Amino acid sequence: MIVRRFSLSQPLMALAALCLLGFLIYGNSLQGEFCSDDYKTIVNNPAVKRLHDLPGLWVAFNTRFLAGISFAVNYHFHGLNVQGYHAVNVFWHVGASFLVFWLVRLMLQALGTRSQGPQTASDLIPSTKRNL
Repeated sequence: MIVRRFSLSQPLMALAALCLLGFLIYGNSLQGEFCSDDYKTIVNNPAVKRLHDLPGLWVAFNTRFLAGISFAVNYHFHGLNVQGYHAVNVFWHVGASFLVFWLVRLMLQALGTRSQGPQTASDLIPSTKRNL
């Protein structure tokens, strides 16, 4: 059984690359404006303006309650400054990328410790070559 040891710098470099890539991809949104449903959901929504009123937020965002809380916290700190909302959105996307990276890494480590498992990404793809 082959067990590969990872140094701490490998995951940190991958996470730094994810962070950089996330900001490169979503960074241009910081200069944007509110659009489409933002007016209904944030700008003209009185529930967003009352962070302390959780029942009101629940009524306004019952299917997206965490998003409603996020909008209310954003409004509390940034008012209607759209850059604050977009910066938090970039943070959520980069954070979700970190979680996916961590989950895939844990799954691949579990595969590697239970059996010899795949050693490279190409090992995960079934081979079309047949030994004759």
